Amino acid sequence: MRRFTNFWIALLMLAMTMAMNTAHAEPSTYAPDYCEFKITFPEEPYIEEKCDGGYNKDECYKRTSFTKVYDLDATLKVTVICNPIGAELKDSFNQGVMVATLEEMTKERVTEKFESTFREEETFKIAGLVGEGKMGMTPTIYIAQLWIGQKSAFSLEAELTGESHKEADALFSEILKSVQPINPPPPKDAKLPEPVKKMMDEAKEGNKKDVPNAKE
Repeated sequence: MRRFTNFWIALLMLAMTMAMNTAHAEPSTYAPDYCEFKITFPEEPYIEEKCDGGYNKDECYKRTSFTKVYDLDATLKVTVICNPIGAELKDSFNQGVMVATLEEMTKERVTEKFESTFREEETFKIAGLVGEGKMGMTPTIYIAQLWIGQKSAFSLEAELTGESHKEADALFSEILKSVQPINPPPPKDAKLPEPVKKMMDEAKEGNKKDVPNAKE
């Protein structure tokens, strides 16, 4: 195997835990108004309109992709789609449905699935898959993600084809780690700074004193 599989599984997990506070340049960020998620590309991606979606295969949507070729050694390609969804569809996406959707998305490209993951937060769910395939005789690492928010669904397919290439691997990792909710939920163990907590407690006490006694 041309790359360390555990590294790509770890990368998927890292992307799913999202370092929310990481500061970095954003040359071109894909974040449509109707989408609750975003991804950053190193330069302007290619956007095309497709009309083969939905039950009847005639619904139109926009597919955004970024491709970079490193001589003849490696090729990186990332494709994302984000569409609005209703509450009924949102609720139907449980862990089993999301993982099965990823497997269906990747069945023609992935010859060996290494890992699938799932995580649920207050405002979104995410499932991920890491696998390996071949393009002709050339090995390919394949990562897919599906994010379900309150009103939108975001899918990602990322391929890294060819022999190990330091720059390609680094850019692949950077793009994947840039995927995150536009309005991420606060950490579950977040605590208010002590001065702020004290001010809020004092304000609550003051409000109680200002309320007249109902018995008087």
